Amino acid sequence: MIDWTTSKWSRKHLELMARSYEDFKFFTLLSGSVRSGKTVTQIAKAAAELIPQRADKGKILISGKSKETIYNNILLELMALYGKKHCDYNSTDGRLLIDSQVLGTKQDAFIRIAGANKKGNEGAIWGDTFALWLADELTLHTKAFVNLAITRLSVENSKIFATTNPADILHFIYTDWISNKAKQDVFEYLFFELQDNLNLPPEYIENVKASFSGVYYDRMIRGLWVIAEGLVYPEFEKDVHIITPEEFQQNVLNGYYKEYIGGVDWGYSAEMAAGIWGVTRNDEFHLAAEFYKKGKLTADVIAWFKETAKKLNIELLQYIFCDSAEPDRIAEMVLAGLNAYASEKEIAAGCNTVRTCFRKNLIKIGTNCVNTQNELLTLRYPQEDEPGYGSETVFIGKDHAADGVLRYPIHTYRKEILGLTY
Repeated sequence: MIDWTTSKWSRKHLELMARSYEDFKFFTLLSGSVRSGKTVTQIAKAAAELIPQRADKGKILISGKSKETIYNNILLELMALYGKKHCDYNSTDGRLLIDSQVLGTKQDAFIRIAGANKKGNEGAIWGDTFALWLADELTLHTKAFVNLAITRLSVENSKIFATTNPADILHFIYTDWISNKAKQDVFEYLFFELQDNLNLPPEYIENVKASFSGVYYDRMIRGLWVIAEGLVYPEFEKDVHIITPEEFQQNVLNGYYKEYIGGVDWGYSAEMAAGIWGVTRNDEFHLAAEFYKKGKLTADVIAWFKETAKKLNIELLQYIFCDSAEPDRIAEMVLAGLNAYASEKEIAAGCNTVRTCFRKNLIKIGTNCVNTQNELLTLRYPQEDEPGYGSETVFIGKDHAADGVLRYPIHTYRKEILGLTY
């Protein structure tokens, strides 16, 4: 429990608490390093102003990883500030009532408590309408929960106040809000560092710093949004290994490619991924287009290959290397007139082939192929505390494009067509 009577506040925290509700944008995110005072500042701000001001306007939502973590991180401190006799918490129903007497409001505050890190958690707030949303550990929320919660903030002048530690730069909170310039009029990002928490002893700060290294130091101590360590394809550079659709099309017109090839990773409930490549006379690979969709049949990807090749002025796809796990689907492609073949599925060797090609600048990814780029930037090996650590064939993250668009066609073409073993 926090001793509120002796707590020290930095200027950054005090400035936040001194701002009126009206001075905040629709969505305010407190992010940065661990133990930087983000959560305690939000609790103090909520208790002193946010909850009393919005209690008479409608229901309030407090969300977090789970109801248990919300209780431990938020509610214990919140109820201590108001006094437990003024609070009625029902964990089963996910409901906290705060007495209007202590709030100075006309009616009690009705606060919905909802876990948000599992698929289907958003069902707890279906049909509700909220006048305020307080979120803890926002990067652990599912996108479905966040999107639904935003739609439930239909009371006039409703706002979001959230805290989080950083994740990777492809997390939807980063892409949809932090780096999205179109949201700057409705979104504010407030950054906190360890030294902003004046309650931490210097030796504790040094111990915490020493407990992290690499990317986790950047995230947890420096408070940065960075890509995880242990990437499968660290050689890929987004600003180097790219080609625009216009450049590819000009290469086609100039006869720069000796052959055109493709690849497929089958899927239905998960994404089916496919790609079309031009192979240069120097045996470089240029990705022109990708197919990346759920709920699609073999006929759909057959149609995509034919239609996309026509749009790219490609007369013939010499080889399409497919996941060998479903030979019936390969046969269907052959019957449709495509040159489809089973791919080499050597995982470790295939990854090494792709890494070698990136290192030698033999691969360029189309700027329009965002799903392939995203997988290259996020697919990683397990860390020490994760199952599969030490294996070269176990990955964390989506690998549909990394397999079907990238590894299957490039590794198989180099091994089977060019006769190369690396």
